Amino acid sequence: MLHSSGVDLQHMPIDVLKIDKSFIDDMLSSTQQRAVVKAIVQLAQTFNLSVVAEGVEDQEQREALHQIDCPYGQGYLFARPLSEPDAFALIPKTAPFAAMA
Repeated sequence: MLHSSGVDLQHMPIDVLKIDKSFIDDMLSSTQQRAVVKAIVQLAQTFNLSVVAEGVEDQEQREALHQIDCPYGQGYLFARPLSEPDAFALIPKTAPFAAMA
């Protein structure tokens, strides 16, 4: 398991910060958990990182994440796990990386 301080984030070669599903699961029932998720989003924005919420399973979670400016999510709300060909079939041919398929 990797543990990191905010100072370490400045020096890591990363551009995306993912919020673990365990945080997303409890954010609707706990104001403290929602505050943690919001703090993670704000931290990512401070370091100019994209932020992705894992485990978004319903519209209520999606809306709560939108309200705290989390721009990206992944989870069953959007799609079940897909094979590589099925995933690429969902990507528009105009997407910048679609040519890599």
